[in-house]
Amino acid sequence: MVEITHNALHVIYHLLILKTQFDNLYWQIKEQNMAEDDLLNRISIIPGICGGKPVVRGMRITVSSILELLAGGMTENQILADYPYLEHQDIQACLNYAAKLSSYSAVQYS
Repeated sequence: MVEITHNALHVIYHLLILKTQFDNLYWQIKEQNMAEDDLLNRISIIPGICGGKPVVRGMRITVSSILELLAGGMTENQILADYPYLEHQDIQACLNYAAKLSSYSAVQYS
């Protein structure tokens, strides 16, 4: 018969707690990534619409227009009131799209 000491049980207990915390964190990150993908699916580039600029859900409202409104000081609620066909997730998608684009490094060739 194997005898397990009190210290070994204590270590096993803490390892189980850490595993549970890790599993919870894993699923939170996975859900966040899925949410980001869902948001980015709201942005499309369609030749012939707005000169091929990124637009929201295929409509004639560009990502840059939304970003310019936000940069100009409009709140999300003001934008949604002025553009009733937009949704909260559309504005979040524009911000997410801009964040993704700004994270790329520029490479210069000489």
